Amino acid sequence: MLLTPRPINPGWARRWTKQSLELFYRQPNLFLANATLFLLANGFIPGKLQFVAFSAVLLVGILFSSLRAADRNSGQAWSTTYHYFRQTLPDLLKLSFVICVALYLTQTVFNGIMEGVLLLVPHALAITQTASRSAMLPFWIQDAVEDAPNVLTLGVIWPGMLQLIFLTQAVGHAPLRHFQLGYYGAMLSPDIAYRLLAFGFLMCVFLTSVFTAAPSLLLGYVLMGVFAFLYLWLGSWGYLWCREMFEGIRENARATLPQNVDQKRLSPIN
Repeated sequence: MLLTPRPINPGWARRWTKQSLELFYRQPNLFLANATLFLLANGFIPGKLQFVAFSAVLLVGILFSSLRAADRNSGQAWSTTYHYFRQTLPDLLKLSFVICVALYLTQTVFNGIMEGVLLLVPHALAITQTASRSAMLPFWIQDAVEDAPNVLTLGVIWPGMLQLIFLTQAVGHAPLRHFQLGYYGAMLSPDIAYRLLAFGFLMCVFLTSVFTAAPSLLLGYVLMGVFAFLYLWLGSWGYLWCREMFEGIRENARATLPQNVDQKRLSPIN
């Protein structure tokens, strides 16, 4: 199956916001469950970069399955989400493994370079780090607030990653080809890619900085909610972006009454 990306028509922000709200309204409990799962994953899955990559791919896969289900079969969205995700899980696991290995190799090379730099600049070793006052808070609050930006950046904000996950669910496992195609598609509408990256990244940096400077249990809860909101909002924009870019579909399908699950693969072209 050949998917050819296309530029996005003007008015995308208003269009996608309206469509996202409509999909959320169709199945609010389903998307509340997605937000809860996002927070639980960030709070209790170890924050190493490899684990972040693994959870980001699976979380976005579940979110895309939920959005697809609310779009195409809102009358049976829960069971359709399960069907879509179960069907695409093997390819998502392969993708997460590839990304984990790539990040591990990149991190190893980067650490080697930094160790060399520190050896060349001995006084850099004298830099001291003060423990953050957030260490006084429960570990799952700290992890949820500090790891959520990594998941958002890797899975939702970075140009090409949304498209990579979408294409993997649509046509199977071909990470290099999908990333090239997805990044090319993102660059066809650079204003969207840059705004999504800049807005999301700046929000993540600002919110985590606020939490580090003035940590409190209440602020931790508030920021957890804000990150969950950003995950749903930017993730739904990402799904609608991919749907419009690869399928050319600019409107949600009509809401459906309860019915049997359509046993078809999650694919842009049926």
